[in-house]
Amino acid sequence: MGDYVLEHAAEFMAPPAKELNESVAVVGAGPAGLSAAFYLRKEGYSVTVFDQMPEAGGMLTYGIPPYRLPREVLRKQIRAFDEMGIQFKTGVAIGRAARRSEICGRSSSTSSWRPGRGGSRACRSRNRSCSARP
Repeated sequence: MGDYVLEHAAEFMAPPAKELNESVAVVGAGPAGLSAAFYLRKEGYSVTVFDQMPEAGGMLTYGIPPYRLPREVLRKQIRAFDEMGIQFKTGVAIGRAARRSEICGRSSSTSSWRPGRGGSRACRSRNRSCSARP
């Protein structure tokens, strides 16, 4: 079934019919970040996923050996997300290459979400201030 969905990704993972005028930044392109990005995008948000590693996927990419999860299957899934309109910024270490306040400044969300790191942090990007610590 998974292969069928990936082969017909345009049907199952189409961009939303209605676009919201809000954007969300997700820090971390692992399983939780990818899932959050998918559901946010389905709701119509503009989503950008930031990750410090060169490829998205987190432990799916770097922790599971290719004989268990073929890299091409994962790449197809991430391509489907990309075609859905989710933007990926890889190789960006938050706190080093980019500050959280810069990420919040690009996002119109009222919170940023860091999967696996204790939940969300307040981010008031409409006012261009961010309470997340650098």
